[in-house]
Amino acid sequence: MNVIPFQFQNAQIRVFQRDGDTWFVAKDVATLLGYSKPRNAISMHCRGALKQGLPTESGIQEMQIIPERDVYRLIMRSKLPEAEKFEDGWLMMSSPLYERLEAIRQQVR
Repeated sequence: MNVIPFQFQNAQIRVFQRDGDTWFVAKDVATLLGYSKPRNAISMHCRGALKQGLPTESGIQEMQIIPERDVYRLIMRSKLPEAEKFEDGWLMMSSPLYERLEAIRQQVR
C-alpha cells in the first residue's frame, strides 16, 4: 500500500488509495482540524471509519482510516478555526492544498 503524506500548515496527513477510493488516516485529519479528542470526533461524525494496517517507520501499525466523504463530515461539523482554514484550502480549486490532493490522487491510482 502506497501511503503518501502531505503537509497542510505544520501538520502531516497520510493519504492512500483503497479499492479505487481516496482514504485518510482519521487521527491525522481530526487533529489537524483542532478536535481535542480525535477519537470522539471520529466516532461521532464519521460513518465509514475502518481499521487498517499501514506501514510506518516502525513497521505495520493498525490505524483508523476514513474515506474522503468523512473528511467533509469532520470539516462541516467543526466550528474550530483550523477547520475553516482547511475547508478553504480543500474546496478552492485554485488552492495549493486542492492541487496537492489532486496530485496525490494521481500518484496513488
